[in-house]
Amino acid sequence: MKLSLLLFSILFANGILAQNNDEIQLHGSLITIELGTDGIVVCADSRAMIMKDGRPYAYFDSVAKITQVRGIIFGTTGVANLGHRNLLNLARQIENKIDWNHATLSFIINYVRAIKAMFSVEEIELLKENDFVVASYINNKPAIYEFTLQDLMDNSQIHPMRTYYVTAAPAVKYLKYDSTATCKKLAKLAERAIYKYSKEFLVDYSVGGPISVVQIMPNGQVNWIKNRFDTLGRTDWIQLQASGKILLKFVDPEKLKLSDSLIRQYKREHPRS
Repeated sequence: MKLSLLLFSILFANGILAQNNDEIQLHGSLITIELGTDGIVVCADSRAMIMKDGRPYAYFDSVAKITQVRGIIFGTTGVANLGHRNLLNLARQIENKIDWNHATLSFIINYVRAIKAMFSVEEIELLKENDFVVASYINNKPAIYEFTLQDLMDNSQIHPMRTYYVTAAPAVKYLKYDSTATCKKLAKLAERAIYKYSKEFLVDYSVGGPISVVQIMPNGQVNWIKNRFDTLGRTDWIQLQASGKILLKFVDPEKLKLSDSLIRQYKREHPRS
């Protein structure tokens, strides 16, 4: 979508709102994956922080960072949307192309192939900073993967991790991993760690909001414990605010002026929204 007022194309992201003049950015995202005694538990914050010229501008919550593809939980931090193409939706679209006898690796391989086929070289450059995570069970064994597009483009080996992973390295010290704990207990510890990390380390509101929690059981069944946001179909923050579907919270009330001008422009160009 083009807003002629500011002459830039909005590319919505969970973590980054990338556009051709880099004036406004969305960033944030923290995902934890832990192996418990009764499965794998994945937790993700739901906040999108809007940055203006490198400074916090506003934020909103209930943004999907993780999604489900059969028995696989997939998540990404960084850019999540380029135009109307959403990386979480793309993950679900490749479901029929996966060899489910080797589900996790087949998922990663087909997902990266889909990205290469769908996105331009310039767009892939925007995705190189993304951190992708995949969690599942294969033959009753846990498989937790983390990778970047750069890893795969460099033909690096992808090895599954057995215990836990956090997408933001500084947050590791806040996560009190206990290999003897159940998924329910690990989820509580992870939620506490996410909020503590946000408050003590970031102090910029960029991580937060309701936490999504999902458990993958050893038999492959997936149980969303709380806050599944990937079914909301959220796309563009200007559209969502203009239609009253999200509430932007402003770090500085004076910055409401920029938001109002974008919304007025959007409503003029989309009178039925």
